[in-house]
Amino acid sequence: MKQTGTLALFPSFLAVVALAVLTASNWPVLSSLLNGRLLFGVLAALALAAFLFVLYLLRRVRQLEQEARYRERSFCTYLDAIPDLLFIKSKTGELLYVNQAASEFFVGERLAAPNLVAGTDRYRQSLCGCRETDELVFQTGEPLRRVEVFVQPDGSARYVDMLKVPVVDALTQYAALLVLGRDITDQKRAELDGLATKELLESFLQQTPDAISLIDINGRVKRVNQASEIIFGYSEEELIDRPLPVIPPHLQEEADYYHQQVLNGKRIIGLETIRFHKSGRPLHVSLSMAPIYDVEGKVIGIAGSARDITERKRVEHRLRVSEAKYRLIAENMTDMICVYEENGAVTYMSPSHESILGYPLDQYKRVYDCLKLIHPDDRESVRQAIADIRQTREMAAVEFRFLHSGGHWVHLESRCKPIVDETGRVISFMIVTRDITEKKRAEELLRQSDMLSAVGQLAAGIAHEIRNPLTALRGFIQLMQSSAEDKRYCGIMLSELDRINLIVSELLLLAKPQAVKYQQREVGSILKNVLSLLDSQAILNNIQIHTRIAEKLPPITCEENQMKQVFINLCKNAIEAMPNGGHLRVEAEALDKGEVRIRIKDTGCGIDPERIPRLGEPFYTTKEKGTGLGLMVSRRIIEEHGGRIAITSEPEQGTTVDVILPALAG
Repeated sequence: MKQTGTLALFPSFLAVVALAVLTASNWPVLSSLLNGRLLFGVLAALALAAFLFVLYLLRRVRQLEQEARYRERSFCTYLDAIPDLLFIKSKTGELLYVNQAASEFFVGERLAAPNLVAGTDRYRQSLCGCRETDELVFQTGEPLRRVEVFVQPDGSARYVDMLKVPVVDALTQYAALLVLGRDITDQKRAELDGLATKELLESFLQQTPDAISLIDINGRVKRVNQASEIIFGYSEEELIDRPLPVIPPHLQEEADYYHQQVLNGKRIIGLETIRFHKSGRPLHVSLSMAPIYDVEGKVIGIAGSARDITERKRVEHRLRVSEAKYRLIAENMTDMICVYEENGAVTYMSPSHESILGYPLDQYKRVYDCLKLIHPDDRESVRQAIADIRQTREMAAVEFRFLHSGGHWVHLESRCKPIVDETGRVISFMIVTRDITEKKRAEELLRQSDMLSAVGQLAAGIAHEIRNPLTALRGFIQLMQSSAEDKRYCGIMLSELDRINLIVSELLLLAKPQAVKYQQREVGSILKNVLSLLDSQAILNNIQIHTRIAEKLPPITCEENQMKQVFINLCKNAIEAMPNGGHLRVEAEALDKGEVRIRIKDTGCGIDPERIPRLGEPFYTTKEKGTGLGLMVSRRIIEEHGGRIAITSEPEQGTTVDVILPALAG
């Protein structure tokens, strides 16, 4: 408001000045008209006007000073807001102004005075403190720019991009130096890191054994490494700005497809294909490709690496041939081969398992789950063998019985061996198992044969040493019987002598080879004759005999008396197994395999299944007064006729004996 009032007086001041000028120009006229009082009044008005004008000028100067200070403060505020370093120097080198960024950089304080900044070592080390460059700028009038390095107290370096600009006042010819500085430490370090990374990548590019090539979006080669020259035979000069010549013509379409996939942003890893050497030799390679992006994320090319796997392919081919060979051997062996890991998981199971044990291969998931199919008496020994193998890492063998899918036991012999890798670490175990059921049966037959041989040798001596005394004893007892008062004892002695004589006769049958004459006979008529002989004994023991003999049975070739002896022994055993009575079933039928089966089944006390394998051994019997020779002789007779005897029984459920004989072709 005061400024407005002062300006309002300015027209009045001009009117007074105009009046004074007019008066001075017409002073001769006025002087004659006016007296001295009027002149004094005019001079007083002029003095007043001059005083007022001086006041106006002083006021105006003050206002201009305030405006200048305001503008200076505003300008300094703007300069302090600049993140770059800024300071002004005089031509003599005096530091006139520093902004807050420069103050903080040199002193560590945002509002340090210029003289405080000028006293720091960092300032004196900089380009800003060098008179030669200052004078060069003043002389040329051209800005000067360079990067200055400042060492920090901790030994690290700070990089500042410095710009010196000369500033000259046109009126006063006063020259000053405006210095701008930008801290580019992070940028410089990034450049250095980038340079180091580039050198590292270049070193990796040249040292890697894989062939690496950089291809533009048009499929032209821009860069290859030394490994590429070695693997494919082409030098970098032969490939630059040209399509890759190593792609076979018949695979060009495939290569174009995968290149397009990569240009669309997809990565290709481990693609196995064929490429050509410069000499025309085909190479098996494993390709990996990835897109190359620019700073805007646009795909500008393809980085590809190729690994020569020709030798690996040869080895794999040899391994496949070898594996196929050994697999063919393993899958056609009668022995069973199983490979399992440390945790018991099965990795391979030969097909022979299914043919020998009857279970499908997919049932063998874990080795340890198969323990439940092992005979209870053998289970602990198998567990111990597995534990020993895992602990000692050495091969071990074990024999055990395994439950067949058909319900019978199979004798097996297993050898387990650890499989180790090149470091000696056990990676799995291999079990080779053999079916030794027939071997066990042969061993058993051999043992029985040895027994029979021993019994035969023994029988030869017994027959000669006992039979003659028996004849004499029987004769004397018969004489005593005619004169004895109580003839019961003589009768008992005679029956026992007859029993001893029967045993000696059976022993002689084993000791002496019999002259056997085989003839064609009907097995049905033989059975009927035997049963007619046993009817009275069956009735005395309260046993009912049931027969089911098929009509028109095929004939067999046999020695009839021996067949009768076998059937009598088997039927008598069945009758003696039913002391309290029961049922005896005798059946005969033809089988599909050209055989005849005679089945003798009783409802007696039965036999423990574990004792059945020993039936037929000499002197092994389940009867209180038995000798074990009857069944042994019967088995021998049937085997000599080309047949076999099978016995099945359960305690208190009775016993079934099947005699299977070969029949004559019709």
